[in-house]
Amino acid sequence: MLKPWVATVLEALLDVPDMPLVNVNFPARPPRGTLWTRQSMRHYDGKVVPAKDPMGRLHYWFTVVPVEATEEGTDRWAIEQQYVSITPLRLDLTDQDKLAEARKIESWKKLKFA
Repeated sequence: MLKPWVATVLEALLDVPDMPLVNVNFPARPPRGTLWTRQSMRHYDGKVVPAKDPMGRLHYWFTVVPVEATEEGTDRWAIEQQYVSITPLRLDLTDQDKLAEARKIESWKKLKFA
C-alpha cells in the first residue's frame, strides 16, 4: 500500500540538493502529504520489572510511559497526523559545548597509562 508513496518521496528527495542523509517515516495509512520535520525527543517515566524466564533465570523488563504530549513539528507528530515525515540528519552528534568543557578538566590531563 505504501509502495507508490515511497517512490514519490524518493524521487522528490533526489531533486533536493545537498541532502545526503534523511530519515523518512510513513504513516500506516495513506498519507495526507509530506512535512519537513525535526526529530522528536520524548521523556519517559519508566520502571524496571524483575521476572524469571521459563528456565528460572532472572531478567528485567523496562516499561515506559511518555510523560508529555507529542510536540508539533516533529517526526512523531507528523506520523500521528498521517503525514510522511522527512527529517534532514547529520552524522556528528557531538555536543560541542560539553566537549569544550570536558577538555578543560585538569584531572583528565593528569591521567597516565603505561
